Amino acid sequence: MSTTRAALDEFCGFIHNPQSDGVWSLRIELTDKQVSSLATFLNIHPYILDPRRRFHPGKGRYPYYGYLPDERPPVLIPRLFAYLRGAIPQEERSELPSLTRQQESQPRWSAITPYRRAYQSLIELLTPPPRLGTAKRRRLHKALEIYHQQFLRCRVESVPESITKMDVVCRDPLTYFQVTEELPHALRISSPCEATLHAIKRMLDLTAQTTLNSETTKIFSPESTLMQMYLPMLQLVPLSSVLKDKTATSNVRQALDEAQEDRFVHSIRATGIAAEELLVEIYETYLREKAPEAPLGNLMTDLNARLQEIVHGVKASKEDPLGVARKMIGKTMEAEKQSTNNQGVLMLSEQIQKNILPVLEGIKQCIDDNPSLNLKAQKIALFPSHVQRCLSELVILRNRVSHRVERAISVASVGYVDTAIALRDFIVVAKWWETERRKINYKGTRKAIIQETVKRSREADHEPEATA
Repeated sequence: MSTTRAALDEFCGFIHNPQSDGVWSLRIELTDKQVSSLATFLNIHPYILDPRRRFHPGKGRYPYYGYLPDERPPVLIPRLFAYLRGAIPQEERSELPSLTRQQESQPRWSAITPYRRAYQSLIELLTPPPRLGTAKRRRLHKALEIYHQQFLRCRVESVPESITKMDVVCRDPLTYFQVTEELPHALRISSPCEATLHAIKRMLDLTAQTTLNSETTKIFSPESTLMQMYLPMLQLVPLSSVLKDKTATSNVRQALDEAQEDRFVHSIRATGIAAEELLVEIYETYLREKAPEAPLGNLMTDLNARLQEIVHGVKASKEDPLGVARKMIGKTMEAEKQSTNNQGVLMLSEQIQKNILPVLEGIKQCIDDNPSLNLKAQKIALFPSHVQRCLSELVILRNRVSHRVERAISVASVGYVDTAIALRDFIVVAKWWETERRKINYKGTRKAIIQETVKRSREADHEPEATA
């Protein structure tokens, strides 16, 4: 398998199920001496690498640095990339894409936010030095070979809503990693491809002229950390490698375009509408009747109720018969207590309430707890549990950005990670439906095809983990 194909498979594996595939994480510990050496070599002001540094708005074009413990954008990797770019001959360098997005010369964030200050600093850090001496070129020579091979056309981007992280992205060769700096002196680099981390580690070792202390692990949580990497990866791969259905890929592209402009509310709305269209198709395929024009949550409720009716031929009772009986007996007893005409009825009612109803309720509870005896307990789970969870999340996110919700509330309630979660959820549902609709026996009855899908979903939930 080619390196590009292997990388694409790793990207798609993460996109289809981030918390199952996870990402590789490289943590590099730097000593004070190593930090000082790299800062001197890369011409980084010591304040910037101080573990207590914080950006403050300065009087000039760029911020200056103080001594508070937050707002720590990564510095070493962006600056190293700038120096490696500077080591490339000017003629070749002029044909390469910029290290940052050209259209972002004016950041989208307000001038008073830390994100804009970090962006201004990033522009400064990513500006290649105008001249590099012979000694520095010689020291960078071997690292530059790795950079040429794997990172030559990479772009460095700030992560929305997370000042402490930077994304490094490239379509050809397919490359993605996210970098952050941890206290006191450590780099955390995450990527779906372990080979990418090995290449970065080798570049840093060659630049530092020593073997840096490091540890490579794989992380599967927290979800918010994984989902901060989701949209950049999704933007890098051909969507046809993620989903085959052209309508679904078009809907994903529309939502991605909105997300790239930081229009997160609009992106989630587009994803929610796409999910509603998909669920209508599922509804009408299984029930063979027109789906109601309703929001996603109502469609889900109606679909589940109709599935129950078709398979079991019963509707869930809204009232518990024994509860109703207990209330009626209670009313009878109250009426008889006020009358002296029929004490026998009162005594009989008391015996039924004290001795018979508890027994009947116990029997009912045993039946309810045994799915083989209780039709109501035999809930029709059309979707595998992970697909059902994604649909439930989509309902919640769709409601949070509904047109019925005031715009200010919508904007405040969702962000970059929510947008990634919504797209992930839609892709999971769409991918399941792409596979499932090919397995349906369309000649069968509604009940038969529903039961067959339920069986496959149950088997998917209990499927043993694949072993290497």
